[in-house]
Amino acid sequence: MGWDKDYVRNKYGFHSLGQYGIFYPSENASRLLILFSSMGKDRYDRYSWFWNECERWDDTAYLFLKDDTFCYFLGSDERPLEQTFRKIILNHMESCGVNNKQVFTVGASMGGYAALYYASLMDFNGAIVSNPQIDYASARCHEFQNWERQIRTMGAQWYDLNDFLCKRKAPKVYIEYGNYLADKCAAEKLISTLDKKNSLYIVRKTDWSGHTVDSLKKETITSAITFFEQNDFYF
Repeated sequence: MGWDKDYVRNKYGFHSLGQYGIFYPSENASRLLILFSSMGKDRYDRYSWFWNECERWDDTAYLFLKDDTFCYFLGSDERPLEQTFRKIILNHMESCGVNNKQVFTVGASMGGYAALYYASLMDFNGAIVSNPQIDYASARCHEFQNWERQIRTMGAQWYDLNDFLCKRKAPKVYIEYGNYLADKCAAEKLISTLDKKNSLYIVRKTDWSGHTVDSLKKETITSAITFFEQNDFYF
């Protein structure tokens, strides 16, 4: 079956604990890839990239998650979501038969924040991110106010990731970012934290001038995963 959005959503979409997602299963999964979407109503980032026309995924299962509240997959004080997404992830890990060191996260912008957060929270192998939002101060450098406005609605559920990662084991990280001020400030803070933690990380600095760019190619994601698996040491 060729790519058809409606077909894919109808057959592989799910509703769990009040959240919607898409899951491509694998009978012999050696890894689970979790892809968090960026801000955008009812969108799943990159799910067409990993579609298999034979509908068979040999060694990798794919879990696509979205957050239509734009609360960075953490929710607000009125409706916290961290444990909800954590349980959804754990349920899919169990169905795949994989452990935490066989799980990788992917995301850009808001999805990049979530990829780093949950990779650290759940001690996953690695996070592959592009232009991730990291902290409130950097978000205020954005030319629009939507990021900081959303962060403020989250109350105590928001964490500046540079502080969050300092308190926990940091995952392996691949990060790419450009010259857009908010992205540059955020990435530099993340890299400084990873350096202090003696973490394994890969940085690709580009000449992008804007935040929304054509980034994180499929080949980049798969190459980063292969590198992290082959360099299987932990701090």
